[in-house]
Amino acid sequence: MRVLIVEDEALIRMLVCDLLEQAGFECRDVGDAAEAIAVLECRSGCRPDLLVTDYNLGPGPNGMAVALEARRRLPELPIVYATGNPECLAGHLLGARERVVVKPFTSDELVAAVHEVRLPSNLWLAKQQQTTALPWGAADARSGVRHDCRHPYPTYRATMCAPASARTPWRPTPARSGR
Repeated sequence: MRVLIVEDEALIRMLVCDLLEQAGFECRDVGDAAEAIAVLECRSGCRPDLLVTDYNLGPGPNGMAVALEARRRLPELPIVYATGNPECLAGHLLGARERVVVKPFTSDELVAAVHEVRLPSNLWLAKQQQTTALPWGAADARSGVRHDCRHPYPTYRATMCAPASARTPWRPTPARSGR
């Protein structure tokens, strides 16, 4: 599977590329939106199967603009947003084939997000339903969020585990002290 990594910070870009290559992915990394668009325009078999993009790419278009352009060209392209500023995605409804990983993230978190977003939405939903005892419509006692997975973060459940008709805008989880 070919992964396009869009990250303006060279060291982070190299780290993400290394982590995904160790997990068995073929990676192509670029440093800005213009380079990413050029890769997306490629017609000779070098188009990506998945996009991992930072939100803040420095001067020029941001990661959301790259993702929109990628979806315009490749409507089923899975996308993982890697960002140190999750509040920039507030109000964005995540699709079934979109995930967010917040920097700093572990290799396990990144690889898990990439594997989750690769699944067709109906298979991912079926997998979640097999691992939970709560039916659709049940509300989490702590958060009141209706969900069908047991992920510990309510904002994740509200954006990633709900069906498209019930999805709410993603809101960042408040930073915890002691990190």
